[in-house]
Amino acid sequence: MTPHHHLRRPARSLALATTLAVIATLLSTLAGPTALAANPAGERDAERRSFVAWDSTVINPGGRIRAHGKLPGGKRKVALQVKVERSWQTIDTTRTNRKGKFRVAGRLDWYGKHRVRVLAPARRPFVRSTKARVLPPYAPVGNRKDFAFIHGTSVRKNYRFNPCQKITYRINSEDVGPEARPLIKAGMTQLSWATGLKFKYVGKSRLIPYTMAKRRHYPRGTDLVIAFATHAEVPDFDKRAAAGFGGPRWLHPARNSKGQRVWMTTEAGVTLSTDYWHNGFAHGYFDNTRATIGELILHEIGHAVGLGHVPAAPQEIMNGRGYYRYPDGYYKGLYNLGDLNGLSKVGLKQGCLRPVRAGRVTEVEVAEPPLS
Repeated sequence: MTPHHHLRRPARSLALATTLAVIATLLSTLAGPTALAANPAGERDAERRSFVAWDSTVINPGGRIRAHGKLPGGKRKVALQVKVERSWQTIDTTRTNRKGKFRVAGRLDWYGKHRVRVLAPARRPFVRSTKARVLPPYAPVGNRKDFAFIHGTSVRKNYRFNPCQKITYRINSEDVGPEARPLIKAGMTQLSWATGLKFKYVGKSRLIPYTMAKRRHYPRGTDLVIAFATHAEVPDFDKRAAAGFGGPRWLHPARNSKGQRVWMTTEAGVTLSTDYWHNGFAHGYFDNTRATIGELILHEIGHAVGLGHVPAAPQEIMNGRGYYRYPDGYYKGLYNLGDLNGLSKVGLKQGCLRPVRAGRVTEVEVAEPPLS
């Protein structure tokens, strides 16, 4: 067979192809104006040029959510935000260059699943969102359902700090020396990434919260005091067979993000046993023979921000009856699944609180004694 035979096409096929081409041209001509009226070419081009790429959305505490992309309209302000109850909080800002390109990276030191977005404000704002996760740097054990509030059965009825303001704290370690301060600060760091609450150490104190008189006399500008005391100073250590006490002490009426009335913690206290420091708990967060002072600290500061006991859950720090020895034989000062889930609910996840005045009542003392 010659090459000429191979290239031949029947006359009917050529006619059919010509007819289909004409029909396609007519359809394209007829559809063109309608399509352009619904979506102008300029908007299509702008949308085609715009994008956001998420470079990191699964991180550990201290990591950063990262994104880059390109926006229309030249130089523009860009915000990286995280969703809290009924609002968004900005964790980083930047500006696009002349070509509309940008890179943004915001620290998200808050355990759990989050909604994050890139926002470019304008008359017609540009928004792109995605899901992000902050994972603990270890493998927590236990059950997510094993947590309880210090007061009531819901977040609304519970006592908690305003997560949208920095919480200041002082340490009274006169009885045990300076070795205790870095241990307490390490506990506060773990509490911060579990809740989203921001804590600031503002100095020493001589106050023992458990023996505080009914009238307020916390140092000015102090929201939380963590102290050591002897059993002679706090006889309830022996009476209640406890190594520590913690919880809210003073409350202020407030409204949550939904406008509902709630009680906001304005002062909280933690009192730890000096006697157990000297003869009982190991000085650290990890040990293979006995419970650690780190576990005690985490337990009591958990009470201070609003968590109660879960006596049926031995693996959780907030158990209240003892501390869990891991299968490898070690005691470990680490919040576990139930603790982490509960702490996420008393922190930033629930949104900001707004203090209100209720007649002559501005603040009240918590009636019940601190939990051990």
